[in-house]
Amino acid sequence: MSDHKDVVDAIATGLNTAHNPLIVVDAIDLAGASESVELARSVGATIDHSAPDNIALLQEQGWLGTTPGEAVLRSDAVLLVGPLPEHIATDEALRRLCDSDKQRSFRYIGSQAPPGAIANLVGKGLAGTDVGNISLTALIGALRAHVAGNAFDADDATRTAVKALGDWLTGAKYGVAVFAKGALSDLEGHALLGLLDDLSLKTRWNGLPLASPAGQNELQRMSSSLTGLPAPLAFHGTQPRHDRWQHGARNVIARGECDAVLWLSSSDNPIPNWLSSFTNLYAISAHGGALAGVKAQAEIGVAGVDYAAILEPAEIGAFAAITPPEASNRGSAAYVIGSIRNAIKKHGAAA
Repeated sequence: MSDHKDVVDAIATGLNTAHNPLIVVDAIDLAGASESVELARSVGATIDHSAPDNIALLQEQGWLGTTPGEAVLRSDAVLLVGPLPEHIATDEALRRLCDSDKQRSFRYIGSQAPPGAIANLVGKGLAGTDVGNISLTALIGALRAHVAGNAFDADDATRTAVKALGDWLTGAKYGVAVFAKGALSDLEGHALLGLLDDLSLKTRWNGLPLASPAGQNELQRMSSSLTGLPAPLAFHGTQPRHDRWQHGARNVIARGECDAVLWLSSSDNPIPNWLSSFTNLYAISAHGGALAGVKAQAEIGVAGVDYAAILEPAEIGAFAAITPPEASNRGSAAYVIGSIRNAIKKHGAAA
């Protein structure tokens, strides 16, 4: 199926006639992310990013986030929350925090010492917190108690270490807690969120997740902007609903709760194994060749390479308008998704 109109009509029909369609977003630019959320709204679909780890745990609780650029310009204190995989040392946001001329202090908390590459990147300014064998969740709980002026059960050495770190946290004018996406457990993530909320009653603290999969921040930014909720989102009723367990793409697939899937990627990434065996599968992809098992595949360009796009490239660590030297004739994600939405409008949305 090579004709563009036929492909668009096939995808539109497949999504519009499905009872519970699912849209799985991979790499995407902001305009494409916006269109994908609106497409999900128009067909009553569930939409989620393809990555297993995401920041919905924090976003759904109304956390205070920041951007790498703002963190570099304003922060005077950086709390590294472990565990931190060694590859985080190559993350541009962390490198900018460490390389900046602005004077800032660093502290580390975690069950394991930070990898050597990270310690070397931060330099002599990185100080740990010696609290023995206490877990990260218990340490954060003790810090929350100290910040609130409440007593907590600990030996003298731990109490002294927690007090010193707590005083450092509350003494910051603009603090940033840095962590690796997917490295924190749910309990640790909720604990960190609570600490950031407590600290923000006294000063200013924000969270900065590192190593975001391509397209994830773009989808979350547009999902939150258009609906007030982060992905995963389900448009099954009059209002969108967010529940990362019930509506997470992998869980939906595992439970057999969808009857049509649209894979959306403005990169050449292949369809992941956990999705490739689904029988009613459609694709909008920049993959160079035909994707196996796909009923209809619309070809698009690579965002920022074949067409101008607003992205958050890892090497920049912030949203930026990327204009290629020469645009190709391959369409953008937003254009193709918009064409599918128009086809659905033309034939009438499914009841």
